[in-house]
Amino acid sequence: MIESWVKVEALLDSLERNSMAHTICVWALPRLEALLLELENMIESQDSREGKEEKISDQVLDEHPQQLLNMTLNRQAIGQVQKLIQRLVIMVDATEKTVIRSLQGQLHEDTRQLRKWIEQHCTHTIDQLQPWLIQEGIEDFYVLRQTEWGRLVIAGSRDYSYYHNVELIFHEVQFLMLPTQVFTVERIRLATAEERADLNRSMHGHEQMGRVFCLESSFEGTRYYVVARQLEYNTDTVYYYNRPELGQGERIAEYLLDPNKPDM
Repeated sequence: MIESWVKVEALLDSLERNSMAHTICVWALPRLEALLLELENMIESQDSREGKEEKISDQVLDEHPQQLLNMTLNRQAIGQVQKLIQRLVIMVDATEKTVIRSLQGQLHEDTRQLRKWIEQHCTHTIDQLQPWLIQEGIEDFYVLRQTEWGRLVIAGSRDYSYYHNVELIFHEVQFLMLPTQVFTVERIRLATAEERADLNRSMHGHEQMGRVFCLESSFEGTRYYVVARQLEYNTDTVYYYNRPELGQGERIAEYLLDPNKPDM
């Protein structure tokens, strides 16, 4: 579902970059309608699974907090998408310049509100993840892989010689300020407005192309930054060696299973 929200924000960028011009609204409307249908189908599928599956044990939820999906946030954001689509439908049919100008102002407000709901995904994810990292004592991280389509995976581990315990997955990455070796992270958060302003000197505007995630260590006095659309995570234990038996939430590193998919 995160990837669908990334696509929604890309459409919002196009609308705003073109100042809600009539032609861009005509172009964006069917694409946004298709994404809305995709999101609604995902919600329906999730509801269906929750109805059929047995209740997940508290132990499993403690070990894998990413399973605590906040579907309320998704529904609220979907409601804002529906509102934006209704406004776009009116815009597409509008012909009078005064009406179009009024609608453009309303569309700017609609997109601003929608971005607020989408950003709640990030803050909710961080609020879930942060206490779990503290509880598990995971502070060592390193860049696991980065793909050509802008996805960055950072692995966190208690003993990265043998396995990692968490993967931070950043979508639509625009800029990185990270070490190439193992680094310490005590806290993950969104950057402040002051930090974003300071980062302009080194990022030259890239800090405006997504959310700025700060990975910091107060003990070492370090702050690292990732500019990306969204963050999600996975708390499987991933082993760097073959094991005969795997429990729930355990898997073997992909580079051991398929040499064409390097994990290291």
